[in-house]
Amino acid sequence: MSQIGFQQQHSIIAFSDADSVDADILLTRLAPGAAQPLAKVSVTAERPVRRLADFDRRRQAGVGDFMTEETIRKASRSGQLADVLRRVPGVVLSRPSNGFGVYASAGRGTTRNRLCYVAVMIDRAWVYEGRRGEVPFDLRSLNPIS
Repeated sequence: MSQIGFQQQHSIIAFSDADSVDADILLTRLAPGAAQPLAKVSVTAERPVRRLADFDRRRQAGVGDFMTEETIRKASRSGQLADVLRRVPGVVLSRPSNGFGVYASAGRGTTRNRLCYVAVMIDRAWVYEGRRGEVPFDLRSLNPIS
């Protein structure tokens, strides 16, 4: 056994399966100056984000539609994200029956007359992943140019 600042300890305790053992183990401190302080270490890393590897691969291969900040600014003169997404092929905008919100769904891949809502990530954080019971992302909640 070992602990920082103490000498390493090795002990062998023999007992049979019918015995119980209660042992106190005393660790001995290292002599002053024997322990070497480690240099300060700073560890940084980007947290891998699910699905972004596929996104980057598709973008590099030219598969799909991708918008630059300039494209978004031009397309969103009204300040509505829906105006930007109307220009993306295959995206269908819809309103729920209660009339609140505007949601984006894929024009293909719908099943049983259910819309397939678009997954939404903002600043590398999922705000809508399409999980059962999850409320779709309301496009009116963001101004794309602010």
